[in-house]
Amino acid sequence: MHEANKYKAKQKLVKGGFMAEEDNIIDGFQISYRENLMGGIGQWQQGWWAYFTEDKMVAIRALANIVIPYKNIRSIGKCRYVFFLPVGISITFEHPESGEEVTEKFYMMKGKKWRQFLADKAGIDLS
Repeated sequence: MHEANKYKAKQKLVKGGFMAEEDNIIDGFQISYRENLMGGIGQWQQGWWAYFTEDKMVAIRALANIVIPYKNIRSIGKCRYVFFLPVGISITFEHPESGEEVTEKFYMMKGKKWRQFLADKAGIDLS
């Protein structure tokens, strides 16, 4: 992500209350995510954005945006297999507001790199 785009994205995220002014965007790109419907059934939605800052991951989605502080991540796994290859990231974390444990699933390019990045930031081992 170019510096000019990071600047514009940061201004929007700060204005929206998703990140602090002193935080910085490391990278951002388009993702797909699994929208949870009733009873654990879900549907993959395409064309949304994820931003990785120094402190958290922010996923901009259609229905509700997700803010995942790295310190709240409990586990990171693989999901959404295509021809036996994992193309998704499953993140289980403690929701910052409710305190409940939540699992969200995302598809993003270079998933292995971002799984490792999240694990390093969260201070956990990949399973």
